[in-house]
Amino acid sequence: MTLAKLKTSTALLGFTETLSDLSDGAESGFYAALNRALAELDRLRPRMGTLFLTHAPAENLVESPHFHLAAGTSRTEAFDAAGAYYFEATGTGECAVYAGDATVTHHFANEQTPRAFSGTVSGSVKLTFSAAVDCEIRDFGVYETAESTPVGGGRFVGYTLGERTSDFALLAEPPARLQNGMYLPLSDGYYLEDGNRLYLDRALSGEYRIRYRKRAPTVTEETDDESELPLDRDLAELAPLLIAYYLLLDDDPDKALSYLALYREQANAIRQSDPRTRAGGYYSTNNW
Repeated sequence: MTLAKLKTSTALLGFTETLSDLSDGAESGFYAALNRALAELDRLRPRMGTLFLTHAPAENLVESPHFHLAAGTSRTEAFDAAGAYYFEATGTGECAVYAGDATVTHHFANEQTPRAFSGTVSGSVKLTFSAAVDCEIRDFGVYETAESTPVGGGRFVGYTLGERTSDFALLAEPPARLQNGMYLPLSDGYYLEDGNRLYLDRALSGEYRIRYRKRAPTVTEETDDESELPLDRDLAELAPLLIAYYLLLDDDPDKALSYLALYREQANAIRQSDPRTRAGGYYSTNNW
């Protein structure tokens, strides 16, 4: 269904030919109502996406990637040959990175959540951590080359899924690892942070398939009227009912509620007949 056809279909529910005749605020409120409807229809039948991820983390040269620094103490780590480093810090302190004739100092102050720092080097490198107050250093990693530097230096390596696809909303099922020609979901060896950062066990290298729910689309006044809406045909037929409900609720509540009841009736019929809309899901040992 095109945007133009949706406007006409919505107007006809009010027995008019244009949105401006539907209600006083219909024309100005159409796009807000449409986006609310798109979000609701996405909940009825989530739109799914797939991305593939190569998990091949570089060897971490650091023996202890997580450590505590008491106030007033320091710790130095030195490496003969390195290309990059990464760490996350909480508390207040600094990390001085000595590489060749250059020195870079990373400062962190009153960090309540881990703050990430990284950089590239060439050759021998020495990193000195100093704590003004108690600090926690985690995911400290030093790697031979910059090109293969993963995020995180501990057991788990992190990937920000929202940076790999423009429509990522949330993880739909456990990541699946390619084994013997089949993608098999992980039961452990991963966890999700902030709904967007996927961590995989460093030892479980390989090719991964990530299934995710897409973010609901947004339509604006700049969207071309001939644009096709990203909806299956049966859901597209429900959209005018939901939009009309939103637009008529103030001016004609009885008619609005009748359209809402009709929407719910048809949505329930879809929910009962389509396994993609039934309640269900995946559960992991990480409780997501």
